[in-house]
Amino acid sequence: TSPEGYIFTYNGATGEFLFDIEKTQEKLGNKEINNLYITLGKTPKEIDQLSDEDYYIFIGKLNNYIFDKVLPLIKKEALLQKQEKEENKPNPPKGKPKSVPLPRPKETTQFLYNFRDAEKYLKILTHDFTNPKEPIDLENLIEYAKLEFEDAKKQYPNTSSKLIERIQQFAFEKNPEWYIRKSNNKTIFFEGWNSKNFGVWYKDQYEKWKNNPTLRIHPANDTKWNKELIDPFKKSIEIRDGQLHQLVKENVKDVFTEIEIKNLFTIDIGDSLTIAKFYTDVDILGETINKILSNIKNQADKNNCYEVKIGFTINTESPQNCLKICHLDSSIDKPILNNENFIGGDLGTIKKSLWGICNFFIEAKYNDKGYRKYLLNDKVQEDEELNYLPEGFTYLLYFY
Repeated sequence: TSPEGYIFTYNGATGEFLFDIEKTQEKLGNKEINNLYITLGKTPKEIDQLSDEDYYIFIGKLNNYIFDKVLPLIKKEALLQKQEKEENKPNPPKGKPKSVPLPRPKETTQFLYNFRDAEKYLKILTHDFTNPKEPIDLENLIEYAKLEFEDAKKQYPNTSSKLIERIQQFAFEKNPEWYIRKSNNKTIFFEGWNSKNFGVWYKDQYEKWKNNPTLRIHPANDTKWNKELIDPFKKSIEIRDGQLHQLVKENVKDVFTEIEIKNLFTIDIGDSLTIAKFYTDVDILGETINKILSNIKNQADKNNCYEVKIGFTINTESPQNCLKICHLDSSIDKPILNNENFIGGDLGTIKKSLWGICNFFIEAKYNDKGYRKYLLNDKVQEDEELNYLPEGFTYLLYFY
């Protein structure tokens, strides 16, 4: 479309092109516009006197000749001004680096406590109906649980994002897809509380219950739906009933070959793991245990150390209990205190995986002294020298 007859403005400060008569007249007030004027801050110039070096803001009626002549210059000048603005941007003030937000693993735990609270509809998604929550219509159940879910997300914004997504798929998506992990192998599930197949089954059971209130219609009581929906999800959000012991054994088997375990490595999986009971993202925990064991295996030849000791400690004086994985006799060859360069490679990957899941420290020997480094901690705490020597390079995972 020909631009002839339009009022045109160019704002050199913002790079804005404005083909709007009313807005242009507002900028000019009642000032009469005659043809084209080039404003250089001093005196106007005619169009043929423009050069590529001129800085200008212009206002005027356009014909095709003026439009074709001026537009390339405007675009070039806008680019130059943008570059100059970036080059002259003041450097940020020097001082303390921006503080890194602290991880909040307790929020993940508190979020998951909704699945054990008898007053919550979220609990019904994993547990049988009990007073005061009797069986209800499926649409209402999902609606009420969704409201609690959204409220919990606001209350605990630092909850693991992967965990949030799994709950979303399990509870609310019409075409769900979620998985649980066994060592590095995934089992994918395509059913959820809001999926079509489950909805048909539940609605049929609910109608039967209305005629016979003694029936137990929760999917946890059904062989098929407990196996394909309830039990796998519950095992993905809570460690209990010896599950941590089994989780460690599965990952040891995945990382080390039978020959390595028989002839080279000694791996002590303590019975204390069987008493572990806590809410967390079990999938991420299993994945991280696998990474830790892989890292130990990769470091074994360097230190000529082939013994691993794994245990779990319940702390009666603290809300946090500890999973301890120790590469016995293994030590480090560089300083650990306040040395951020120490956190890289596999250790950096492990730290990233555990963000928002647990507090994560390491203990190690260096020059015949023991040290602790706080990689993830929900309170500010400086790395420290210990008054004892660790048994080896030790991974400490603290869960609420």
